[in-house]
Amino acid sequence: MESIVWCLLIASWLSLFLFRGSSASSAKPAVKRGKNEKEVVDYHDSAVTSFLDRLGVPQERHLEACFVPCGGFMVNGQISEYENDVCYGKMLEMHRATHDKELDKSADYPYGSYFVGKKRLWETRVQLKFKKPPIQSEMFFGIELEKYVPMSRSVKRTMDGVVRMLKGVVGNQIYHSVGENPEECADSAELEMPTFVMPMWAFDQYIVTAEGEVPPELDDECIPELGSKRSGRVSEFRKELDNMVFEVGPTYTLCFWGISQWLDKLNWQLKLPLLGRLHMDQFAGSPPVHVVIYTLNRSHDGDDKRHLNSRKQYYLNVAFWSSKERPRGERVMELLGAATQALDPSRFSPRMGGLSPVKRRADAGVASSWLACCAGH
Repeated sequence: MESIVWCLLIASWLSLFLFRGSSASSAKPAVKRGKNEKEVVDYHDSAVTSFLDRLGVPQERHLEACFVPCGGFMVNGQISEYENDVCYGKMLEMHRATHDKELDKSADYPYGSYFVGKKRLWETRVQLKFKKPPIQSEMFFGIELEKYVPMSRSVKRTMDGVVRMLKGVVGNQIYHSVGENPEECADSAELEMPTFVMPMWAFDQYIVTAEGEVPPELDDECIPELGSKRSGRVSEFRKELDNMVFEVGPTYTLCFWGISQWLDKLNWQLKLPLLGRLHMDQFAGSPPVHVVIYTLNRSHDGDDKRHLNSRKQYYLNVAFWSSKERPRGERVMELLGAATQALDPSRFSPRMGGLSPVKRRADAGVASSWLACCAGH
């Protein structure tokens, strides 16, 4: 049953994002440039690269992400903390060294020994401590894209068929939308973005730590032996989470790796039987992709079942990408939020290819205060 679920999930994701007609392309979107526009875009990209270098990001290939809306930055292999209106959170991304076969074989890299003997390419661990108790049945976990992607009618029909099969296996709690075309919905006050989310039992493992007790660190070697796992007991696992009542006080640790053997985030590729490796831009458009946990306010929906952003309360919203495939500099600047001042392209010298020494010293204070703020959240 579990293998069927994940095969259908992959098929559904492909239907949602991959076969979208002649507009599909693995290349990054073209940029229309005026007389001076190319120069500005280059400055933005250079500003981001310089800023991230000063944050100490690894030189080797790695995952990068920004928490939304606080702008906190994270890379795989490091535990990152965040805070929003409804919870305190921690997150850890562990990834095999899929960019280097010899390094992966040696296991001589952070968490390398953990992946020995496992099929998974990565594992995501999230820890939540609620400020407000959510209703478990109203919580969703999955992915969102930032832009609508055109899709032909034939592909949409195929996709709808896959989704119906998927719901027949795992239930109607799955929500799947290709989003709304802004050209066809010009009069709409708000558009729905491409979304694929599932109930909380889509996670592979959960651990509940009672209030007053110390929860495991996300890099604790004992985590695989703690809590409850889905593998080999899908029905029981689903019932456990369906019956769980989230409360203020306990700490909830959630682990996810179910689709990881088909999704190489570090190389920004899908790995599928028969089809081989496919660039993620072909099905997700340009990066980033958002991993989300949210509740949905249905009080004013009526017959409107769309998952609009205005109806969501995010417990986790993290935009991620590979250092191999960064979003354009302007988008990274937007995601970093409070660090925008530090990335102002006017501070850049085209001759030097980076910040001037005077502006670099002034900028360091901005970056430091931003990091201190995010570290506390």
